[in-house]
Amino acid sequence: MFIKVLEEIYHVLRQETDGCWVIRFENPQRPQFLSAVQMEVCQRVPAPKRYLKSTDAKRKPSKAETKKTAMLQPMIDDLYCVSDYKRRKELSEQIAEKYHTTPRRIYQLYLLYLA
Repeated sequence: MFIKVLEEIYHVLRQETDGCWVIRFENPQRPQFLSAVQMEVCQRVPAPKRYLKSTDAKRKPSKAETKKTAMLQPMIDDLYCVSDYKRRKELSEQIAEKYHTTPRRIYQLYLLYLA
């Protein structure tokens, strides 16, 4: 589900009883929590074409995309990564060490994956 807030499109990552976690679609930054009250004023919008194209089941992912997804899998599987900065940081560091890269790169790839 996608919503529009002040002319920005956000991807809803996880809904909870008192609100939801969202991330900017165009310029991904850390996930943010929007309360149920804030959600009432948001406008629901259709998924952007770029998102639909990237999630098309008929499309075969490239080797690079497959590699990045496999690298990020521990973060993708951990539901708390969306809402817990310390958990995201911890897993980014572990993955970076394993793949000989920087935690910052892992974190940025994760944000792009979420968006």
